Amino acid sequence: MKTVSKFLAMAFILFSMAFIAPSCSSDNDDEPSIDQTLLLGKTWFSINDYGDSAKVEFMANGTMRITTTDSESGMIETATGRYTISGNKIVITQTWDNDDYGDTEIITGKIKTLTESMLVLELDEDGDKYTLTLYAY
Repeated sequence: MKTVSKFLAMAFILFSMAFIAPSCSSDNDDEPSIDQTLLLGKTWFSINDYGDSAKVEFMANGTMRITTTDSESGMIETATGRYTISGNKIVITQTWDNDDYGDTEIITGKIKTLTESMLVLELDEDGDKYTLTLYAY
């Protein structure tokens, strides 16, 4: 009788695990998946408090191009790179074209908002955290 009781207890535990394990999935309601197609086919534009502008273009093959313009000097800089998105997390690897050393920057962050016309990123660049809001045109 003890053997049957142990067997039933183990069967109950295994049966219960089938219902408990799925509830522990890695899905997090705070980190929804992003529809990456909303990024494509547009130029995203932002102007900071100093009047400096940035244009970002995301391509379907995971590459990107960034163009910045300094409002004081009029100097234009471009960077090319790659981006990956997992859930709402984004990783950008970029190299500025005028960088004599060819240093690659890695920027990590979260996509907080993505609509047809607005992209809000919370970014971390070497410990410097900031929010960047871009608009599509």
